[in-house]
Amino acid sequence: MKIGIIGCGKIAVKAHLPSFMAIPEAEVVSVADIDEEKAKYVAKKFGVRKYFKDYNYVINDEEIDLVDICTTPETHAKIAINAASNGKHILVEKPIASNVREAVEMIKVAKRNGVRLCVVHNFRYFSAMQGVKRSILEGRIGNVTSIQGVCHQHFPLRWSPRTWWFNQGGVIYDIGIHMIDAILWLAEDYPKEVYAVGGDYLNGMNCVNQASVLIEFSGKKVALCDFSWLTGRTIFSIWVHGTAGHIFSDMCFNHFYEAHGVPTPIDEIKNFSLKMFTFFKDLISGRFFLSSLAYHKPLIEKFIESIKSKGCEPVSGEEALLALAVAEAIVQSINEKGKIDIMKMIQSKSGDKNLCV
Repeated sequence: MKIGIIGCGKIAVKAHLPSFMAIPEAEVVSVADIDEEKAKYVAKKFGVRKYFKDYNYVINDEEIDLVDICTTPETHAKIAINAASNGKHILVEKPIASNVREAVEMIKVAKRNGVRLCVVHNFRYFSAMQGVKRSILEGRIGNVTSIQGVCHQHFPLRWSPRTWWFNQGGVIYDIGIHMIDAILWLAEDYPKEVYAVGGDYLNGMNCVNQASVLIEFSGKKVALCDFSWLTGRTIFSIWVHGTAGHIFSDMCFNHFYEAHGVPTPIDEIKNFSLKMFTFFKDLISGRFFLSSLAYHKPLIEKFIESIKSKGCEPVSGEEALLALAVAEAIVQSINEKGKIDIMKMIQSKSGDKNLCV
C-alpha cells in the first residue's frame, strides 16, 4: 500500500508517520506541506523519497493508493474531495471536516468514486475503551441506560500555536470530538436531540471553552457530557450505566472496571491493583507517555486491512459525520438556547432533505 501524507505538522510526525513506518505492508512514498522546508525535513527524517509544497502532486501521483490528510480541519474537505476524485483512498484526521455540509460532500464523492474514507477517531483503540465495548457487547451490565463523560484538557497551545483551535467550537471540536465519538460508539444508538449550556467562560476567546451537554438517543438512552479547557487538568473518563451494573473507564490511565452491587473496600483494592498493573505495563512499554498517539497504528492497520478485504472501515465517514453533527449541534444549542434535532440539522445544513445517515 503506497501512502502520500499531506500536512507535516506535529500529528503527522508524532503519530501518522511512525505508525506507517511500523506497518510492513505500508510505504510512505511522499509528503507535502505548505512549508516546503518542513516537508523536506520530514522526508529526510523518515526516509521518504518525495516531498512537495503543493499537495496536488501527491494526489495526482499514480503511485499513491492512499492519501493521509493531516492538515487543519477547514482544509479537509477540499483535499479529500480532490483525492477521491483521483481514485485515492482517504485517511483524514478528526474532525472529518469543519462543518456538516462539507462532511456530507466528502462522503458522497468518496462513494461516487468507489474509494474508502476513514477518520482518525483513535480513542476507540485504547485497551480500556476496547474493554468497555466488549463488556457491553457481552451483556455484562445488561441494557445500557445512560452514559456520563468528562472531557477536560489544558488549552492546546502546548501542542500547536496555530489559531485554528479557537474556531467557534473550541474545546468541542478539539478533544471533545473524541469524547462524542466514543459515546456514540459505546451507545450503538442514533443521537436524536442535543441540548447544551456553556460558551466562552473567559469572555474574550469567542469560542466554546466550557460546556455541559445532554444527548438523547432514539432508543431511550441518554448521555451527559462535560467539556472544558478551563480546569487545568486532563480528564477523559466515561461511566456507562446499565440495567445490571456499571462500567467506569479512565483513558488517562488506560483503565476500566465493572461495578456490580454494593461497593466494598475489597473492590477498591482490586480496582486500584488493576489500575497500577496497567499503568506500569504502559510505562515500561512507553505507551503511557504517548497516550492517544499510541493508538493511531491499530486504526491505520485496520483501515489498510479493510481496503484489501473490502470490509468495513474502522471509523466510517458516516460515523464521523454523526460525531461532527453532534459537535455542531452543541454549539448551535448554546447559541440558540434550545434543543437541536440532529437529523433535521444534518438535512438542513447539507441541503438534502431526503438524506438519512
